Amino acid sequence: MSLLLASAAVTFAVGEHLLLPRLPSLMLGKWVVVEGQYTGSNVEFSRNGTMLSTLNKDVATEKIQGQVRVEGTMLWVTTRDALTGKSTTDALTVLELSPLQFVTQDEDGNLLLMKRPP
Repeated sequence: MSLLLASAAVTFAVGEHLLLPRLPSLMLGKWVVVEGQYTGSNVEFSRNGTMLSTLNKDVATEKIQGQVRVEGTMLWVTTRDALTGKSTTDALTVLELSPLQFVTQDEDGNLLLMKRPP
């Protein structure tokens, strides 16, 4: 029985840390948008390719969940409209990704500069 449990633990660890990660380790965690369309908003990327954005709009806050993947320098973000159920995928070019700064550009040339929260 203990051999079976050890085997299951190793299988889980390998899958969780070697096979599942879809995002670069530098991208993982929390970011704050400091420049661009969503200035003041927060974005959090998880190892399994999920994203949670908290957009600050005037007096309201909106949470958006999505799936993300990276292919080369491209970041693909898929979100679903809560009202219509329609999914949208946006392509962003990663211009810079460092431990403290993350810069993307959308297809229209708009930049989004994110930094780690203090």
